[in-house]
Amino acid sequence: MNFPQISVWSRSPRTVLAWPLNRCFRRFAGCLALAVAILMLPGCTHMNGTRHGAVAGGTFGAVAGTLVGAATGNPKTGLVVGTALGTALGASMGHADDVTFAREVELEAAANQQAVQQIYGRSMNEHDVLRMIHSGISDDLVISTLADRGGRFRLPPDAVIELRNRGVSDRVIQAMQRYNLWR
Repeated sequence: MNFPQISVWSRSPRTVLAWPLNRCFRRFAGCLALAVAILMLPGCTHMNGTRHGAVAGGTFGAVAGTLVGAATGNPKTGLVVGTALGTALGASMGHADDVTFAREVELEAAANQQAVQQIYGRSMNEHDVLRMIHSGISDDLVISTLADRGGRFRLPPDAVIELRNRGVSDRVIQAMQRYNLWR
């Protein structure tokens, strides 16, 4: 039996590989342009990481799937499969970024709250200053303690007059104003 001779290379190897890719680029260049336009929309700035990842992954998945599908002779199936896989993978990666960002924000807020509690927990108030003054502690030591610990003072003019009447010196009142954390 004689079989006909079929040459795989009836076209040049360069033409065999370039033909599906050229056809793919002609067919789906608009798809890429549309995807880039969607990514550039102003509404994308308000999207979370999951949505950004889904859009970007879907776009790149569509292009890659189309190229693979065109090379294997089925660009539409490649487009659909690539888009689905790219969207799922991109959304998953975007969600992981969202979770990481939320955790970082939560840790930063907790650290800030702890720092504020530490500062305010150590700070002095009017009662502490009056106790130190009435115990006979010098103005210099009261002022250095205020500088070290800070204070939480409400010092409207009436309060300043009341402190002065109770024996607090002008230097200590000025230090209370200077080291007040509520300014």
